[in-house]
Amino acid sequence: MAYFIVVGLSHCPPKDGDPVQVGLGTFSVTSASIADTQNLVGAKADLEIDLGNLFSGIEKRDVHLKSADYLDVGVHPKATIKISDVKKASGEDRYTAKVAGSAHGLKKVFTVAFAAAEATDEGVRAAGEHTFKRSDFGIGKAVGDGTGEEVTLQFQLFFKKS
Repeated sequence: MAYFIVVGLSHCPPKDGDPVQVGLGTFSVTSASIADTQNLVGAKADLEIDLGNLFSGIEKRDVHLKSADYLDVGVHPKATIKISDVKKASGEDRYTAKVAGSAHGLKKVFTVAFAAAEATDEGVRAAGEHTFKRSDFGIGKAVGDGTGEEVTLQFQLFFKKS
C-alpha cells in the first residue's frame, strides 16, 4: 500500500494537462495518538513534510516551485500538519478534523473531511482531500502569477495505534 501526499495545481489561465500533480516525497508522522482504530474520535497526529523533496516529473518545474518565487525551501524547508479535534461525520467511516497547516512561515487552520479507509489492530489508513488557497501561506505572487489560486491536497496516510 502506497502512502502519499499530493498537491494538485492548475495554471491561470488553465492549460492542457491541468491539474499538475506535485508529490511531497518525504514526510513523516512525528507523533500520533489513536486509542481505537475503529473509532478515531479524539485522535491526534503531527506530520512533518520535507519540501525540498517535492517532485512533479519535470525538473525545471520542481526547481521553480522550490525557488523564492514559490516555496522558498532555502528559507522554509519544511511544512507541518497538526491534526486534532477528530469528530465523527455523517457516513460510514467518515470523520472531520481540525488541521493546522504551517508552510512558508505562515499558519492556517482548516476543517478537513476524511475517511478511515482501512483499520487494523496496528493502526488506520486515512484518505481524503482538501482545497485551500496558496495565498493562505503567502506562496507565489498575489497578482500576475501563472499558477491558479486554489490548491488541492490529496492524502493517504497510515497512523499507528499508540
